[in-house]
Amino acid sequence: MSLTDRSNVFLRSNISYMNLIIGFTITTFLFLIIIIQYPYIFRDPDNFTLANPLVTPTHIQPE
Repeated sequence: MSLTDRSNVFLRSNISYMNLIIGFTITTFLFLIIIIQYPYIFRDPDNFTLANPLVTPTHIQPE
């Protein structure tokens, strides 16, 4: 293995790690922006229906 081959392998691993860190940082930053701007986007819509204490839910049935 010559000197240039070792340099290329070392350079490729550094660039791969740098791309991984930059990609992870950008993805995390974009995800945080979405969560901060639209906090209810990933939540279940059934959690926002108003409860009526006089009506039994349809999924509860007597035996």
